Parts: sequence; structure tokens; C-alpha cells
Amino acid sequence: MTEKEKAKSRKRKALSSFSILLIILIVLAIITVIMGASGVEGVTGATLADVTTAPVRGFTDALPVCLFVLILGGFLGITAETGALDAGIAALVRKLHGNELLLIPILMFLFSICGTTYGMCEETVPFYLLLAATMVAAGFDSMVGAATVLLGAGTGVLGSTVNPFAVGAAVDALSTSGIAINQATIIGLGCVLWL
Repeated sequence: MTEKEKAKSRKRKALSSFSILLIILIVLAIITVIMGASGVEGVTGATLADVTTAPVRGFTDALPVCLFVLILGGFLGITAETGALDAGIAALVRKLHGNELLLIPILMFLFSICGTTYGMCEETVPFYLLLAATMVAAGFDSMVGAATVLLGAGTGVLGSTVNPFAVGAAVDALSTSGIAINQATIIGLGCVLWL
């Protein structure tokens, strides 16, 4: 064995993302066992069954997001393969010739509506590629496309006017703490934050 082969065999391979997630899962399970044993109220230690079923339960909880990203990614892949995506982007850029700046606020507004109504944040992943290509064709940088999606959906989620996940959790937290809830005030504040 030569020196180069020995050096290559000594190199450590990077951990895969699954290995990192498994390590984090085990560390968190150990922390819950320690906290549960120390008598922290409301914390029960994780069992071996909890650790082994956690990936399945996590995937089950995120199933709608996974399916949305999978279906939209497949749709974008098919339209890109047939050339329809490139033709659509070219037609959009041709129609907006000279008014490309209008594209940014309109798309940000549409993404913010999706964010404020149902919390569209993780679901925007497939749109990054689409809008990056669109913005480059319009003469902008690809980061403009990413920022359009990120800031549009992010400001919508920040407002969360009728987002059942954020507003529902906030209303439940207020009702358990004994604070009177006025739904009109909550939605009004959400609208102000969104605008």
C-alpha cells in the first residue's frame, strides 16, 4: 500500500444527514430522561419505543408538506422537461418588457397571501427554482427570485391573519392563561402586521 492510499483510507467520511438527525434524536432522548428523572414538571423521559417511532411520527405529522413539495416538484420537473416552463417564462418576460420591476411586488403579494392564510413557508421550496429562472430571464439576479419567495411568504406568515396553525395556537394559549379572547382584535392585529 502506497502513502497516498494510506492517507485516503485514514480520511474520515462526512456524516450523512440521516446520521446527524439520528444523533440529535438520541441526544434529545437522553436529555428528556435526565430531566424527567430530576423531577422537572411536565417532562417525561423518552423510552426506546419513542426513539424508534419518532421518525415515523415526524413524517406522519409533515405528510401534507411532503406531498405538496413532491407533487409540485414533479409538476415543475415535467413542465421543465417538455419546455413549457421555459416558454412560459419567456412569454412572461416578453409581456413585462420594460416593467420587470412589477413582477417582484406582485409575486411577493401573492406569496404573502398564501403565508397569511395557511402558513405557506416550507411549501415554497419548489418555487425557488422557478422564480430564480424567471428573475434571471427578466434581467435580475437569482437571489432576487429567492428573496421574493422568502420575504413574500415570510411576511405573510408573520402576519398570520387567519392561519389556523399560528392563530389557533395563540388563541388556545390565551384561553388557558385566563386572558379574554376577542377574535376580531386578533384578526385585526394580524391584518395590520400583514399589511
